[in-house]
Amino acid sequence: MPAARLLPGAIALVATAGLAAADLASFNDLTVGDEYMVGDSFTSDGITFDILDFTPGSMFSNRARVDDNLMAGGDGFDLELNNVRLELAVPFSSVPSVTIFFGQFGGDNNIFVNGDMISTATFYDVDGMSVGGATIDVADLGGGPSFGRLTVTGDIESFGISGQELWVDNLRFAIPAPATLPLLAGGLLAPRRRR
Repeated sequence: MPAARLLPGAIALVATAGLAAADLASFNDLTVGDEYMVGDSFTSDGITFDILDFTPGSMFSNRARVDDNLMAGGDGFDLELNNVRLELAVPFSSVPSVTIFFGQFGGDNNIFVNGDMISTATFYDVDGMSVGGATIDVADLGGGPSFGRLTVTGDIESFGISGQELWVDNLRFAIPAPATLPLLAGGLLAPRRRR
């Protein structure tokens, strides 16, 4: 019986067949001092965002502003959310996870997933909870209780975050692996003839 042979270059493809890649919006390509009001859209690192009301129907929405104060525990520029919601325009029918660095310095904070909302004074209070069928994980980044990394995992069709004194940076979402990739990887095995 012929032995299986792995074609050159197939090792990396097989190793990553079930894993998802990720895309990152660092906000470092924006201009410090730029402001976005409710109804505005902007693009950072090729990813589109919408600025919406702080909460649906809110009467006191304000603005998002780009700064370089490192208030979210990331690097470079961050985005201050002052009574507005930052909504990711999910570029696929859904993504398996969204991660964002944050700095929370007062007021209410909200997470929006798949049309549902969870509200909290501090994201650490909702660690392990679910919203919109997705699970929330909050990790301490050091630097005190104001800083952290929020990860939402599940079948995410929409994602947003809002706060009153909230800074965010380095929003990353996982790119779904194509369902056909494992099948393609399986086709890379070819019979080898014995000599």
